[in-house]
Amino acid sequence: METPRDTLAVALDALSNGIVPVPCRPGSKVPLVKWKEWQHELPPEELIRQWFRHACNVAIVTTGMVVFDCDDPDEADRVVRECGETLHRLNTPRGGVHLGYR
Repeated sequence: METPRDTLAVALDALSNGIVPVPCRPGSKVPLVKWKEWQHELPPEELIRQWFRHACNVAIVTTGMVVFDCDDPDEADRVVRECGETLHRLNTPRGGVHLGYR
């Protein structure tokens, strides 16, 4: 059984790196909040704490980013060789990797 992640910690880490986290329904990609107003600025930390007070998935606003969705970790290695390392590296539940670049 997979250990649940502390989604608030994940969201606050994203925010500290200039990335807007968005809460989604558990087990889905459906946002729980209106997020479009945060495409060009960061929401306040208190709002993030409010959004992530309950169990949920974490999505991010990708405005200004290029995100590679690599289903195979070998593909992720190739992206890193071609584009360089990135701080935004997320392992997906099905064994893939998301790599984000600005």
